[in-house]
Amino acid sequence: MKNNFNILIIITLFIFVLRVHSLITLDSSTHNKFSDPVSEVIGFIEQNVTNITDLKILAEDAHIYRHYLDFNSIDFLRPYDYADPGFYLRRERAYINIEDKLADNFYDLVVIHHSSNYSDSSIKKLQNLGYNLHKLQTASVFTKKT
Repeated sequence: MKNNFNILIIITLFIFVLRVHSLITLDSSTHNKFSDPVSEVIGFIEQNVTNITDLKILAEDAHIYRHYLDFNSIDFLRPYDYADPGFYLRRERAYINIEDKLADNFYDLVVIHHSSNYSDSSIKKLQNLGYNLHKLQTASVFTKKT
């Protein structure tokens, strides 16, 4: 009886260790599969921009980019309507349409995450306004055509 109990404990412990190992393996493979959007965009900027201090950037989650790039000249792209976000900034509780700034190529870089609801026509609009599209795994980065 004591032998059976010891075997049961060993089998239970073995199954527990296997389960924990499979969870750890799953977690690390999932992390490698899905890129962090902020790191991906920052990597793009670091590889393609020589002097960030001269840039005018428009980005979703601008506060995160400000922190990691240690650069404050980033405007926060705000959706006016989540169904059809448009291109807006928010100043003092008011939404300001900035399509005229985009048409004037005011911004050097525009960052839109794929998880947002920007339509293909909005993406195409930026291209028609004179921005080059760089499709990353998790975001679209637009650069001013030179």
